[in-house]
Amino acid sequence: MVLTPDLTIVDASDAYRRATLLWGEAITGCGMFDVFPDNPYDPTADGVQHLRASFHQVLQRGRPHRMALQRYDVRDHVAGDGAWIEKFWAPVNTPVFGGDSREITHILHHVTDVTQVVRLRQWIAEQSVLLAEQRATLDRMRQDLVRGQRELRAAQKPLTAMLRAQEPQAHALDALQRQLGVTDTRQYWEPSRRAPVAGIYRVFHQRACGLVPRMVFLPAGKAFPQCPHCHDSVLYRLTSMLPVPTVGKMG
Repeated sequence: MVLTPDLTIVDASDAYRRATLLWGEAITGCGMFDVFPDNPYDPTADGVQHLRASFHQVLQRGRPHRMALQRYDVRDHVAGDGAWIEKFWAPVNTPVFGGDSREITHILHHVTDVTQVVRLRQWIAEQSVLLAEQRATLDRMRQDLVRGQRELRAAQKPLTAMLRAQEPQAHALDALQRQLGVTDTRQYWEPSRRAPVAGIYRVFHQRACGLVPRMVFLPAGKAFPQCPHCHDSVLYRLTSMLPVPTVGKMG
């Protein structure tokens, strides 16, 4: 794009128009920043500020100025909806002198669209973070697997000892079930036992005393309560696991 020193647009190449999505817009004679304002929906937009400073430097020093990579969104005049499109540029502004004089008559504004490069680099950075998170997850899973294997091997020893002695120990078994998270909805527990997992337990009264509720909530490790009427003549069976911290009371 060719500009006058007061930043009025003289003309622009077809390649520039395609890159900036101007298409067939009439821009000759318009102010540079009237055609290319900052994106009003981006509070961090600083394209106008930096480009204006670059033009000023070219006019003051009479030397080309290569700007740093700059985000400068443009409006989509191709589709005709005026939507703002995120764009990244590598701009170079060059003074044009009149004849043999040192008077700057025009500024040549050249840009390279590097949007695809920037977006691809951003995508790679995002993928790198995602892969790092996945790797950390895999490391935690690997640690959990190793810990689980140790717990399983450790649990085998007391169980083997119980089978050899033919003397199952109820409380030790309950503790192992809670530790390993083993659940069995077919098993019944007496009031002297402890809930293997947090969940909803159905209550079975031997004497049909009619007390409610028929379901109780028990956290893992909580002792099954006695019935005020049946006392120990009551059984419990797990119906569903629930992380409920409170205990339902009978009676």
